[in-house]
This record gives sequence, structure tokens and C-alpha cells, in this order.
Amino acid sequence: MVFVEQHVAIARALEAVIAEWNVQGAQVARADAFSYLRGAVQPFDIVFLDPPFAAGLVAPAAAVLEERGWLAPDALIYLESAAREPLPALPQAWEQRKAKQAGEVGYYLYARNPGGSRAPE
Repeated sequence: MVFVEQHVAIARALEAVIAEWNVQGAQVARADAFSYLRGAVQPFDIVFLDPPFAAGLVAPAAAVLEERGWLAPDALIYLESAAREPLPALPQAWEQRKAKQAGEVGYYLYARNPGGSRAPE
């Protein structure tokens, strides 16, 4: 389990919670997400994608995750974005399983299905 966080204070808070809860195998990578994703690939089964809403990072982050092999074949991707904004184009292999809204936040669950076709959104 890897948490990628560039802000030092938040990274320290994550490290404190990991230590307090004695979470074995968890680590915090203090880095910009795109810098981290340029490193050695280790496919993940679950990814939480929650970039700053106004930064326009959802599509490029999704593309890097898919294109560089960061996702296991049947990975689940939890995505948050501004509820009032439409989602950008996402990788063809991502199938939407759930979509909800809580206040100003839209949250979505996708399953990676590289051999299937995407259901209409």
C-alpha cells in the first residue's frame, strides 16, 4: 500500500496514522504524483485518484496509470472530481460501476476491464 503525497504536513500525518494503526507494508511516498508515476512500475489492485479539482489532472493521471502499466488487469479505481464538471475522457478499459454525488463532490468507481468494451456513461 502506497500513499503518494507531495505536501510534507499531510505526508507526516499519513505516516503518523500508519504508525498508530500499525499498518504493515504501508508507506508514504513524498512526491508529486506524476513524478512518482515516472518511477518503477508496480501494478496496483486499487487506486484512489483524487487530484485537486480545478487542476485538470484527472485525464492525464488516468492516462499515465493505464499507459505505463500501473493498474492490475482487474484493478478498481475510485475517482473524485467536482460534481458540477463533467468527467474528462478516461481510458477505454475503465468501466464505470458506480457514480454518486455528495455536495460539491462527484465520486465514481471504475473497474478495469482491458478485454471488454466500456458501457455507456
